[in-house]
Amino acid sequence: SKPNIQAPLDFEADQISLDENSIKSIGNSKLVFDGLLISSENLIYDRKLKILTSPSTFSVISEKNKFSGESFSYDVDQDKLIINNGELYIDEYKARVKFSEISVYDRVYLNSESSSYSTCEANNFDWQLNSEELLINAENNIGIAKNTSLKFKGVPLFYSPYLDFSIDGSRKSGIMPPDVGHTSGGGVEIAIPSYFNLAPNYDLLFNPKYIEKRGSQFGSRFRHISQESSSQFSFDFLPNDSLINENRWSYGLFHKNKITEKITAKLSVNKVSDNSYFNDLSGADITKTSQKLINSNYLLEYNSDKIDASIGVERFQVLQDVNSLIIEPYNKKPEITFDYQDNNEYYFVNLNMKSTKFGHPNLPEARRDIYYPHISLPIQKSFYAIRPNIGLHHTEYVFTQNQNRIKRTIPIYSFDSVLNFERDINIAEKNYIQTLEPRIYYVKIPFKNQSTIPLFDTSISDFNIDQIFQTNRFSGDDRINDADQITFAISSKLIDFNGREETKAVIAQRFYLDDEQVVLYRDDTPRNSKKSDILIGLDKYSPS
Repeated sequence: SKPNIQAPLDFEADQISLDENSIKSIGNSKLVFDGLLISSENLIYDRKLKILTSPSTFSVISEKNKFSGESFSYDVDQDKLIINNGELYIDEYKARVKFSEISVYDRVYLNSESSSYSTCEANNFDWQLNSEELLINAENNIGIAKNTSLKFKGVPLFYSPYLDFSIDGSRKSGIMPPDVGHTSGGGVEIAIPSYFNLAPNYDLLFNPKYIEKRGSQFGSRFRHISQESSSQFSFDFLPNDSLINENRWSYGLFHKNKITEKITAKLSVNKVSDNSYFNDLSGADITKTSQKLINSNYLLEYNSDKIDASIGVERFQVLQDVNSLIIEPYNKKPEITFDYQDNNEYYFVNLNMKSTKFGHPNLPEARRDIYYPHISLPIQKSFYAIRPNIGLHHTEYVFTQNQNRIKRTIPIYSFDSVLNFERDINIAEKNYIQTLEPRIYYVKIPFKNQSTIPLFDTSISDFNIDQIFQTNRFSGDDRINDADQITFAISSKLIDFNGREETKAVIAQRFYLDDEQVVLYRDDTPRNSKKSDILIGLDKYSPS
């Protein structure tokens, strides 16, 4: 807002002297003027020129911003503030600007030299824009940077002679930085994406790309969101690929619709033109070049306080490599799930039910029904927790071709116990609560021969910190491992004054009290070691 130049100047200091030319405040000086609080060791106000200066470090606090620096001058009539070697904090956008010199006009227009801009937390300028000149119009939410480089932890990632952006990070139409790369199959690749902020609730990204050896590819992504739904549609098209003389394309559609307060529908449809699409046209994105399965599904969900249920179908497009063929996974047509849970401070009861119809063009088809009731009687105190759990896992298969049935019933026992110790600690002038949590996790599952059960959706889970505290080492339900094992772990967390977990470190190892018998495939060799590898995990919250 425009300043009120008639507002009074209220000085406060250890000593104040004034004459017809100036007002000088010496020692712990503060000045309140038209919504500004200016603090410094010493302040000098020229009564004729109406200019306030400070020869020492200072801070200027307004309704939305805070400035600090080595020295400043403030023209009251012009509402012009000039600061040397300082920092600006824009509270509304959680943004910081460090600069060698900055000029502020009418409290909304800023022009700085040799500046860095970041929305990271204080003393953590991981991501930053470094500019020779930076102009910020807070009233119109526009920033303009000249001769700018984007750096992450000091490493330059991008340079532009001219850049404009929204200072609060909101969407803004315009041409985005070009993406230049090179692949052995396509040669030089140049993409120049354009972003269109069509409305507050939908936008479009248009991404034309020139591929030296293949031709011009056109990509697009459209997003739409409303109070009850969200959608995204992407389409990429390469007409007449010069290397194979064929059109190449891919599309993806995702839609989520909240039908009622408890019922949600989700649709995901994805497809590509040929088996080599990702390998040829994904650039250096290794996660895509190695992708062999494309998933499409439809899901209808019901969620309430105690009941979660769903019905859905799922199918895959398989991208085959003639030199390394893979077996096409089963489709689910459909899968019905039902999960009931009830708990209080004395017990936790859970009933999982799932019925899946597996379809396949070449392999035996079947319906798999699962019933898994289990109960836990937890004891929770301030410094320890004990969670014994017992369940009964029953599975029944009905094969489509001959109506043969296979049944499997297995009891599952587990016992989880954790101690919790806490202390206050100060690290780098910041206060934390540090925890120390020893943990013992025991699992007992008797052996059940499952070699006659086909594998519909089951594989071996990766062995990691999360898996070591699970009862079953297999993902899917066609195998349930036998177990007589105990896991010892110790973890430590750093929790800040807001209750946010900033860092967590875990070390764990599992010990086997009996040899393994259940394997994924009949010819797999069972484990015979008595202990697992030692696992170490470290998670750190990053505010940038």
